[in-house]
Amino acid sequence: MPQPSSQTSITISNFQTRILLFVMFDLFMFYISRDWVLSKSDMLMPDGEWKLLLAL
Repeated sequence: MPQPSSQTSITISNFQTRILLFVMFDLFMFYISRDWVLSKSDMLMPDGEWKLLLAL
């Protein structure tokens, strides 16, 4: 009986990991596009702030 429950938990954790990776990728792309837009409009943040954002 423990077999089905362990399979279910593995599936759920894989699903959560996929969502987390998708959200992180989405945020990463958002920051890149925002960086590009800000640099095009000459309102780029100081380098230190971007390094802090990228380090997080």
